[in-house]
Amino acid sequence: MTPLQREGLRFSEISRKKAFDEIFIQYGRSLKPDLIVAQWLHSYQPTPSNDERLTLPTDLWGKGEDYLWYCVAKAEPTLQLRYMRGAGGGRPFTVCHYESVKIRASMAELAANGGAPMTRYANFNDPESRQELVRYFRFMKQHDDVYHANTMAGECVLLHPRSQIHEGRFTDALSAYNAVGGRLLDDHILFDVLPDDIATPDQLARYKRVFTVASMPEMQAETYDGLSRFEAPSTVRVSASHPEKGGTWDIHFVNYNRKEPGEKEKTGFIADENPIAVSDVKADLVSPAGFSISKIEWMTPESPESQELRIEKSGNRVRFTAPEFLVYAVARVHLVSGQTTAQNSAVLPTASTVATLRPAQFAASRTNGNVGQTSSTADCGTCHERTTKWETELRAQVLRRRLRPHRLLARP
Repeated sequence: MTPLQREGLRFSEISRKKAFDEIFIQYGRSLKPDLIVAQWLHSYQPTPSNDERLTLPTDLWGKGEDYLWYCVAKAEPTLQLRYMRGAGGGRPFTVCHYESVKIRASMAELAANGGAPMTRYANFNDPESRQELVRYFRFMKQHDDVYHANTMAGECVLLHPRSQIHEGRFTDALSAYNAVGGRLLDDHILFDVLPDDIATPDQLARYKRVFTVASMPEMQAETYDGLSRFEAPSTVRVSASHPEKGGTWDIHFVNYNRKEPGEKEKTGFIADENPIAVSDVKADLVSPAGFSISKIEWMTPESPESQELRIEKSGNRVRFTAPEFLVYAVARVHLVSGQTTAQNSAVLPTASTVATLRPAQFAASRTNGNVGQTSSTADCGTCHERTTKWETELRAQVLRRRLRPHRLLARP
Protein backbone atom coordinates (compact mmCIF):
# COMPACT_ATOMS: atom_id res chain seq x y z
CA MET A 1 0.00 0.00 0.00
CA THR A 2 1.42 3.36 -1.02
CA PRO A 3 1.48 6.32 1.40
CA LEU A 4 -1.28 7.95 -0.65
CA GLN A 5 -3.44 4.83 -0.45
CA ARG A 6 -2.84 4.62 3.29
CA GLU A 7 -3.89 8.23 3.78
CA GLY A 8 -6.95 7.61 1.62
CA LEU A 9 -7.92 4.62 3.78
CA ARG A 10 -7.37 6.61 6.95
CA PHE A 11 -9.47 9.49 5.61
CA SER A 12 -12.36 7.17 4.73
CA GLU A 13 -12.28 5.50 8.16
CA ILE A 14 -12.25 8.85 9.97
CA SER A 15 -15.10 10.13 7.77
CA ARG A 16 -17.18 7.03 8.48
CA LYS A 17 -16.62 7.36 12.22
CA LYS A 18 -17.52 11.07 12.20
CA ALA A 19 -20.74 10.36 10.28
CA PHE A 20 -21.67 7.61 12.74
CA ASP A 21 -20.96 9.87 15.72
CA GLU A 22 -22.96 12.74 14.27
CA ILE A 23 -26.04 10.61 13.61
CA PHE A 24 -26.12 8.15 16.49
CA ILE A 25 -24.05 9.58 19.33
CA GLN A 26 -24.69 13.31 19.00
CA TYR A 27 -28.17 13.42 17.45
CA GLY A 28 -29.41 10.02 18.65
CA ARG A 29 -28.47 10.62 22.25
CA SER A 30 -29.87 14.14 22.12
CA LEU A 31 -33.23 12.42 21.62
CA LYS A 32 -32.58 9.43 23.90
CA PRO A 33 -29.69 9.98 26.33
CA ASP A 34 -29.48 6.29 27.27
CA LEU A 35 -29.29 5.12 23.63
CA ILE A 36 -26.98 2.07 23.37
CA VAL A 37 -24.92 2.25 20.18
CA ALA A 38 -22.34 0.13 18.36
CA GLN A 39 -21.08 -0.42 14.83
CA TRP A 40 -21.32 -3.73 12.97
CA LEU A 41 -17.87 -4.03 11.39
CA HIS A 42 -15.62 -6.71 9.84
CA SER A 43 -12.22 -8.15 10.61
CA TYR A 44 -11.40 -11.36 8.73
CA GLN A 45 -8.35 -13.37 9.74
CA PRO A 46 -5.41 -13.73 9.47
CA THR A 47 -5.02 -10.32 7.74
CA PRO A 48 -8.02 -8.10 8.54
CA SER A 49 -7.72 -5.96 5.40
CA ASN A 50 -11.47 -5.31 5.49
CA ASP A 51 -11.40 -3.95 9.07
CA GLU A 52 -13.17 -0.59 8.96
CA ARG A 53 -11.09 0.52 11.98
CA LEU A 54 -7.75 -0.76 10.69
CA THR A 55 -6.04 2.65 10.50
CA LEU A 56 -8.48 4.67 12.60
CA PRO A 57 -6.61 6.96 15.04
CA THR A 58 -6.39 5.60 18.55
CA ASP A 59 -8.48 8.36 20.15
CA LEU A 60 -11.39 7.59 17.76
CA TRP A 61 -11.30 3.77 18.01
CA GLY A 62 -14.67 2.80 19.52
CA LYS A 63 -15.09 6.26 21.02
CA GLY A 64 -18.52 6.72 22.61
CA GLU A 65 -19.67 3.21 21.62
CA ASP A 66 -21.11 0.92 24.27
CA TYR A 67 -20.07 -2.45 22.86
CA LEU A 68 -18.14 -3.90 19.90
CA TRP A 69 -19.57 -6.06 17.11
CA TYR A 70 -17.41 -7.66 14.42
CA CYS A 71 -17.84 -10.24 11.68
CA VAL A 72 -14.81 -12.55 11.65
CA ALA A 73 -15.74 -15.13 8.94
CA LYS A 74 -15.07 -18.79 9.78
CA ALA A 75 -11.42 -18.92 10.89
CA GLU A 76 -10.62 -19.49 14.56
CA PRO A 77 -10.83 -15.97 16.03
CA THR A 78 -9.18 -16.46 19.44
CA LEU A 79 -6.44 -13.87 18.87
CA GLN A 80 -8.92 -11.40 17.43
CA LEU A 81 -11.29 -11.89 20.36
CA ARG A 82 -8.51 -11.10 22.82
CA TYR A 83 -7.56 -8.03 20.80
CA MET A 84 -11.17 -6.80 20.86
CA ARG A 85 -11.28 -7.27 24.61
CA GLY A 86 -8.02 -5.44 25.23
CA ALA A 87 -8.71 -2.66 22.74
CA GLY A 88 -12.26 -2.19 23.99
CA GLY A 89 -11.15 -1.52 27.54
CA GLY A 90 -13.54 -4.04 29.07
CA ARG A 91 -16.60 -3.14 27.01
CA PRO A 92 -18.92 -5.99 26.00
CA PHE A 93 -18.23 -7.43 22.55
CA THR A 94 -19.61 -10.06 20.23
CA VAL A 95 -18.74 -11.49 16.83
CA CYS A 96 -20.71 -12.78 13.87
CA HIS A 97 -19.03 -16.07 13.01
CA TYR A 98 -20.96 -17.16 9.89
CA GLU A 99 -21.17 -20.50 11.65
CA SER A 100 -24.13 -22.88 11.41
CA VAL A 101 -22.17 -26.08 12.14
CA LYS A 102 -19.61 -25.55 14.93
CA ILE A 103 -22.20 -24.01 17.25
CA ARG A 104 -20.66 -25.28 20.48
CA ALA A 105 -17.15 -24.11 19.58
CA SER A 106 -18.25 -20.66 18.40
CA MET A 107 -20.21 -20.08 21.63
CA ALA A 108 -17.44 -21.50 23.81
CA GLU A 109 -14.64 -19.37 22.35
CA LEU A 110 -16.59 -16.18 23.01
CA ALA A 111 -17.55 -17.21 26.54
CA ALA A 112 -13.93 -18.16 27.27
CA ASN A 113 -12.53 -14.84 26.05
CA GLY A 114 -14.97 -12.42 27.66
CA GLY A 115 -17.40 -12.00 24.75
CA ALA A 116 -21.12 -12.52 24.29
CA PRO A 117 -21.95 -15.65 22.24
CA MET A 118 -23.97 -14.84 19.14
CA THR A 119 -26.69 -16.95 17.54
CA ARG A 120 -26.97 -15.03 14.26
CA TYR A 121 -26.25 -17.97 11.94
CA ALA A 122 -27.39 -20.86 14.11
CA ASN A 123 -30.55 -22.53 12.80
CA PHE A 124 -32.93 -22.33 15.73
CA ASN A 125 -35.47 -24.40 13.80
CA ASP A 126 -33.08 -27.35 13.77
CA PRO A 127 -33.83 -29.36 16.96
CA GLU A 128 -30.19 -30.34 17.61
CA SER A 129 -28.94 -26.78 17.11
CA ARG A 130 -31.67 -25.42 19.35
CA GLN A 131 -30.82 -27.96 22.04
CA GLU A 132 -27.20 -26.82 22.21
CA LEU A 133 -28.11 -23.13 22.07
CA VAL A 134 -30.41 -23.61 25.05
CA ARG A 135 -27.84 -25.74 26.86
CA TYR A 136 -25.02 -23.17 26.52
CA PHE A 137 -27.09 -20.09 27.34
CA ARG A 138 -28.59 -21.91 30.32
CA PHE A 139 -25.09 -22.82 31.50
CA MET A 140 -23.94 -19.20 31.28
CA LYS A 141 -27.05 -18.00 33.07
CA GLN A 142 -26.59 -20.57 35.84
CA HIS A 143 -22.97 -19.49 36.30
CA ASP A 144 -23.51 -15.79 35.67
CA ASP A 145 -20.98 -14.89 38.36
CA VAL A 146 -18.24 -16.40 36.15
CA TYR A 147 -19.10 -14.20 33.16
CA HIS A 148 -20.79 -11.01 34.30
CA ALA A 149 -18.36 -8.07 34.10
CA ASN A 150 -15.34 -10.37 34.40
CA THR A 151 -11.86 -9.12 33.52
CA MET A 152 -8.77 -10.47 31.77
CA ALA A 153 -6.55 -12.53 34.06
CA GLY A 154 -3.69 -13.87 31.94
CA GLU A 155 -0.21 -14.23 33.38
CA CYS A 156 1.37 -12.75 30.23
CA VAL A 157 0.41 -10.15 27.65
CA LEU A 158 0.95 -10.01 23.89
CA LEU A 159 1.12 -6.51 22.44
CA HIS A 160 -0.88 -6.06 19.24
CA PRO A 161 1.19 -3.98 16.76
CA ARG A 162 -1.51 -1.38 16.11
CA SER A 163 1.01 1.48 15.96
CA GLN A 164 2.89 -0.31 13.19
CA ILE A 165 -0.36 -0.93 11.30
CA HIS A 166 -1.07 2.79 11.46
CA GLU A 167 2.29 3.29 9.76
CA GLY A 168 1.33 0.95 6.92
CA ARG A 169 3.31 -2.17 7.94
CA PHE A 170 0.25 -4.40 7.65
CA THR A 171 1.71 -7.67 6.39
CA ASP A 172 4.95 -7.77 8.38
CA ALA A 173 3.41 -6.66 11.67
CA LEU A 174 0.34 -8.90 11.50
CA SER A 175 2.30 -11.92 10.27
CA ALA A 176 4.66 -11.60 13.24
CA TYR A 177 1.73 -11.00 15.62
CA ASN A 178 -0.09 -14.11 14.40
CA ALA A 179 3.10 -16.17 14.62
CA VAL A 180 3.84 -15.19 18.22
CA GLY A 181 0.19 -15.42 19.24
CA GLY A 182 -0.19 -18.81 17.57
CA ARG A 183 2.86 -20.10 19.40
CA LEU A 184 1.47 -18.93 22.75
CA LEU A 185 -1.89 -20.54 22.00
CA ASP A 186 -0.29 -23.84 20.99
CA ASP A 187 1.93 -23.79 24.09
CA HIS A 188 -1.17 -23.23 26.25
CA ILE A 189 0.06 -20.04 27.89
CA LEU A 190 -2.41 -17.86 29.80
CA PHE A 191 -2.06 -14.52 28.03
CA ASP A 192 -4.06 -11.38 27.29
CA VAL A 193 -3.75 -8.98 24.35
CA LEU A 194 -3.37 -5.19 24.50
CA PRO A 195 -2.77 -2.75 21.62
CA ASP A 196 0.76 -1.37 21.85
CA ASP A 197 -0.43 2.23 21.40
CA ILE A 198 -2.54 2.26 24.59
CA ALA A 199 -0.65 -0.15 26.87
CA THR A 200 0.82 1.75 29.81
CA PRO A 201 3.77 0.75 32.03
CA ASP A 202 1.36 0.32 34.95
CA GLN A 203 -0.72 -2.15 32.94
CA LEU A 204 2.33 -4.09 31.79
CA ALA A 205 3.84 -4.24 35.27
CA ARG A 206 1.23 -6.72 36.49
CA TYR A 207 2.27 -9.33 33.90
CA LYS A 208 5.06 -11.87 34.30
CA ARG A 209 5.95 -11.72 30.61
CA VAL A 210 5.39 -9.14 27.88
CA PHE A 211 5.57 -10.53 24.33
CA THR A 212 5.77 -8.41 21.18
CA VAL A 213 5.99 -9.02 17.44
CA ALA A 214 9.76 -9.15 17.93
CA SER A 215 9.62 -12.01 20.46
CA MET A 216 9.70 -15.01 18.14
CA PRO A 217 13.51 -15.50 18.10
CA GLU A 218 13.56 -15.56 21.92
CA MET A 219 10.67 -18.03 22.05
CA GLN A 220 12.71 -20.78 20.42
CA ALA A 221 14.46 -21.24 23.78
CA GLU A 222 11.51 -20.14 25.97
CA THR A 223 10.78 -22.49 28.88
CA TYR A 224 8.04 -20.35 30.46
CA ASP A 225 9.61 -20.56 33.92
CA GLY A 226 7.33 -19.31 36.67
CA LEU A 227 4.16 -19.64 34.58
CA SER A 228 1.21 -22.00 34.80
CA ARG A 229 1.53 -24.90 32.36
CA PHE A 230 -0.89 -27.30 30.71
CA GLU A 231 -0.47 -30.68 29.05
CA ALA A 232 -3.16 -30.73 26.37
CA PRO A 233 -3.57 -31.38 22.64
CA SER A 234 -2.95 -28.49 20.25
CA THR A 235 -6.70 -28.44 19.56
CA VAL A 236 -7.33 -27.15 23.10
CA ARG A 237 -7.14 -23.44 23.98
CA VAL A 238 -6.85 -22.08 27.52
CA SER A 239 -7.67 -18.62 28.88
CA ALA A 240 -8.24 -16.98 32.26
CA SER A 241 -10.58 -14.42 33.78
CA HIS A 242 -11.37 -12.83 37.13
CA PRO A 243 -15.03 -12.48 38.16
CA GLU A 244 -16.49 -9.16 39.19
CA LYS A 245 -16.93 -10.31 42.80
CA GLY A 246 -13.38 -11.62 43.11
CA GLY A 247 -12.37 -14.64 45.16
CA THR A 248 -11.69 -16.97 42.21
CA TRP A 249 -9.53 -17.34 39.15
CA ASP A 250 -11.46 -18.96 36.32
CA ILE A 251 -9.58 -21.08 33.77
CA HIS A 252 -11.48 -21.72 30.52
CA PHE A 253 -10.85 -24.66 28.20
CA VAL A 254 -12.09 -24.81 24.57
CA ASN A 255 -11.64 -28.02 22.56
CA TYR A 256 -11.76 -27.62 18.76
CA ASN A 257 -11.13 -31.27 17.91
CA ARG A 258 -13.85 -32.74 15.70
CA LYS A 259 -14.53 -35.28 12.96
CA GLU A 260 -15.14 -33.63 9.61
CA PRO A 261 -18.01 -35.40 7.78
CA GLY A 262 -17.68 -36.53 4.18
CA GLU A 263 -19.13 -34.38 1.44
CA LYS A 264 -22.13 -36.68 1.00
CA GLU A 265 -22.76 -36.76 4.75
CA LYS A 266 -22.89 -33.01 5.34
CA THR A 267 -26.18 -31.52 6.50
CA GLY A 268 -25.09 -27.92 7.04
CA PHE A 269 -26.33 -28.08 10.64
CA ILE A 270 -24.84 -28.88 14.03
CA ALA A 271 -24.98 -32.61 13.24
CA ASP A 272 -21.80 -31.97 11.20
CA GLU A 273 -19.89 -30.60 14.19
CA ASN A 274 -19.00 -34.05 15.56
CA PRO A 275 -16.81 -32.88 18.47
CA ILE A 276 -14.29 -35.38 19.82
CA ALA A 277 -14.05 -35.36 23.62
CA VAL A 278 -10.67 -34.72 25.21
CA SER A 279 -9.43 -36.35 28.41
CA ASP A 280 -6.41 -36.33 30.72
CA VAL A 281 -5.66 -32.63 30.29
CA LYS A 282 -3.20 -31.80 33.06
CA ALA A 283 -2.83 -28.40 34.67
CA ASP A 284 0.03 -27.06 36.77
CA LEU A 285 -1.08 -23.68 38.14
CA VAL A 286 0.99 -21.01 39.86
CA SER A 287 -0.94 -19.40 42.70
CA PRO A 288 -1.41 -15.66 42.10
CA ALA A 289 0.86 -13.52 44.28
CA GLY A 290 -0.65 -12.94 47.72
CA PHE A 291 -3.10 -15.83 47.41
CA SER A 292 -3.24 -19.55 47.95
CA ILE A 293 -5.53 -22.00 46.17
CA SER A 294 -8.03 -23.66 48.48
CA LYS A 295 -10.00 -25.80 46.01
CA ILE A 296 -10.86 -26.18 42.32
CA GLU A 297 -14.31 -26.87 40.91
CA TRP A 298 -15.04 -28.21 37.42
CA MET A 299 -18.12 -27.53 35.28
CA THR A 300 -19.24 -28.01 31.69
CA PRO A 301 -22.44 -27.23 29.75
CA GLU A 302 -23.16 -30.98 29.67
CA SER A 303 -22.62 -31.29 33.45
CA PRO A 304 -23.37 -27.80 34.76
CA GLU A 305 -23.34 -28.73 38.46
CA SER A 306 -19.81 -28.13 39.71
CA GLN A 307 -17.68 -30.98 41.02
CA GLU A 308 -14.66 -30.51 43.24
CA LEU A 309 -11.42 -31.85 41.80
CA ARG A 310 -8.61 -33.63 43.57
CA ILE A 311 -5.57 -31.33 43.70
CA GLU A 312 -1.92 -31.70 44.60
CA LYS A 313 -0.06 -28.79 46.18
CA SER A 314 3.67 -28.21 46.02
CA GLY A 315 4.98 -24.85 47.17
CA ASN A 316 3.14 -22.18 45.22
CA ARG A 317 1.98 -24.62 42.54
CA VAL A 318 -1.23 -26.65 42.38
CA ARG A 319 -1.76 -29.53 39.96
CA PHE A 320 -4.88 -31.31 38.78
CA THR A 321 -6.05 -33.60 36.00
CA ALA A 322 -9.19 -32.44 34.22
CA PRO A 323 -12.11 -34.81 33.67
CA GLU A 324 -13.08 -35.60 30.11
CA PHE A 325 -14.99 -32.80 28.37
CA LEU A 326 -16.55 -32.33 24.96
CA VAL A 327 -16.02 -28.72 23.80
CA TYR A 328 -16.05 -26.30 26.73
CA ALA A 329 -15.20 -26.45 30.41
CA VAL A 330 -14.38 -24.08 33.26
CA ALA A 331 -12.07 -24.76 36.21
CA ARG A 332 -13.11 -22.41 39.02
CA VAL A 333 -9.98 -21.86 41.13
CA HIS A 334 -10.92 -20.64 44.62
CA LEU A 335 -8.41 -18.25 46.18
CA VAL A 336 -7.67 -17.40 49.79
CA SER A 337 -5.87 -14.12 50.37
CA GLY A 338 -3.11 -13.39 52.83
CA GLN A 339 -1.87 -16.96 53.01
CA THR A 340 1.15 -16.84 50.76
CA THR A 341 4.00 -18.55 52.58
CA ALA A 342 7.58 -17.32 52.68
CA GLN A 343 8.42 -20.16 50.32
CA ASN A 344 5.76 -19.01 47.90
CA SER A 345 6.93 -15.42 48.10
CA ALA A 346 10.43 -16.52 47.18
CA VAL A 347 9.27 -18.69 44.31
CA LEU A 348 6.60 -16.45 42.81
CA PRO A 349 8.11 -14.37 39.99
CA THR A 350 7.40 -10.69 39.71
CA ALA A 351 6.98 -8.56 36.64
CA SER A 352 10.19 -6.69 37.40
CA THR A 353 12.29 -9.88 37.55
CA VAL A 354 10.97 -12.11 34.81
CA ALA A 355 9.31 -9.91 32.20
CA THR A 356 10.74 -10.49 28.75
CA LEU A 357 10.16 -6.80 28.13
CA ARG A 358 10.07 -4.66 31.27
CA PRO A 359 8.01 -1.44 31.36
CA ALA A 360 11.14 0.73 31.21
CA GLN A 361 12.37 -1.20 28.17
CA PHE A 362 8.94 -0.89 26.60
CA ALA A 363 9.00 2.88 27.02
CA ALA A 364 12.50 3.07 25.55
CA SER A 365 11.47 0.92 22.57
CA ARG A 366 9.08 3.62 21.34
CA THR A 367 11.92 5.04 19.28
CA ASN A 368 13.44 1.85 17.87
CA GLY A 369 10.35 0.43 16.16
CA ASN A 370 10.30 -2.91 18.00
CA VAL A 371 7.01 -2.18 19.71
CA GLY A 372 5.83 1.14 18.34
CA GLN A 373 4.55 4.37 19.77
CA THR A 374 2.81 4.14 23.12
CA SER A 375 0.30 6.74 24.23
CA SER A 376 1.04 8.62 27.41
CA THR A 377 -1.43 8.56 30.28
CA ALA A 378 -2.59 12.00 29.20
CA ASP A 379 -3.11 10.80 25.63
CA CYS A 380 -5.06 7.76 26.81
CA GLY A 381 -7.31 10.03 28.82
CA THR A 382 -8.19 12.36 25.95
CA CYS A 383 -11.29 10.42 25.01
CA HIS A 384 -12.42 10.21 28.62
CA GLU A 385 -11.92 13.94 29.18
CA ARG A 386 -14.33 14.62 26.34
CA THR A 387 -16.93 12.21 27.72
CA THR A 388 -19.82 13.83 29.54
CA LYS A 389 -20.90 12.71 32.97
CA TRP A 390 -24.04 10.98 31.76
CA GLU A 391 -22.09 9.03 29.13
CA THR A 392 -19.72 7.78 31.81
CA GLU A 393 -22.60 6.70 34.01
CA LEU A 394 -24.31 5.03 31.06
CA ARG A 395 -21.19 3.07 30.15
CA ALA A 396 -20.78 1.86 33.74
CA GLN A 397 -24.42 0.78 33.78
CA VAL A 398 -24.06 -1.10 30.51
CA LEU A 399 -20.89 -2.89 31.58
CA ARG A 400 -22.13 -3.90 35.01
CA ARG A 401 -25.82 -4.56 34.73
CA ARG A 402 -27.54 -4.35 31.41
CA LEU A 403 -25.47 -6.23 28.85
CA ARG A 404 -24.84 -9.57 30.49
CA PRO A 405 -23.36 -12.10 28.03
CA HIS A 406 -26.30 -14.49 28.05
CA ARG A 407 -28.69 -11.59 27.40
CA LEU A 408 -26.84 -9.92 24.52
CA LEU A 409 -28.49 -11.83 21.67
CA ALA A 410 -27.65 -10.46 18.24
CA ARG A 411 -30.47 -9.53 15.90
CA PRO A 412 -30.34 -9.37 12.09
